[in-house]
Amino acid sequence: VFKISSIFLPIVAFWALYFQYGSSWFDQAKRMDLNVFGWHMEPAQMEALNAILILVMVPFFAYVVYPAAERVGLRPTLLRRIVAGMFITVPAFLAAAMIQRWIEAGQTPSIGWQVIQYVIISIAETLISVTALEFAYTQAPRSMKSTIMSLWFFTIAAGSWLTGVVTVFGLVAYAIVLQAGPVRGGDGDEGGSGAGVAVESFTCGESFRSHGGAEYGRIVPRLTGNGV
Repeated sequence: VFKISSIFLPIVAFWALYFQYGSSWFDQAKRMDLNVFGWHMEPAQMEALNAILILVMVPFFAYVVYPAAERVGLRPTLLRRIVAGMFITVPAFLAAAMIQRWIEAGQTPSIGWQVIQYVIISIAETLISVTALEFAYTQAPRSMKSTIMSLWFFTIAAGSWLTGVVTVFGLVAYAIVLQAGPVRGGDGDEGGSGAGVAVESFTCGESFRSHGGAEYGRIVPRLTGNGV
């Protein structure tokens, strides 16, 4: 049990990153051009791409990729698949960072660019999640199968929890930065506390949406003690 748990432990970091597609990637999509070939696409609709890709990739890897790797002399063992998936996760967030740089530079890239990061994270999920489930079931003795499977699902919960912790610390840091000094108000003059003015600006229009959406409007005032 402890040996299998040690293999599952690093996967917590993968799930913490993976769940960004429903949070930071969603917020990123809201700041992009949502028109795709004349069709208006909602940011939440992009998330469905992950499920569609998984349905395609699981049989594709099982019947095409893994047999092809065997034929060329590469043995895609369960552990090798998991390790490969961890490394493949990295380019997904490099692609997301590239898009974010465009947005911060004042551009409005097409939401179609997010397809790159969704394809990469779906490949990583196929290599890690599906393989780890198979590993947990095949490596555990019959009397411990349910226990090992529960440990696997615990890694998913732990990854989600870690994402929440990082988000809260990020909001605290953001609130401290806002409180550090005055910021410019809507008329261009400096005045009031940084947090008070900035939080007030989050309650309306593009400023609110461009700084992270409703969660900032709800949480930052509590952290800084400045209500709206």
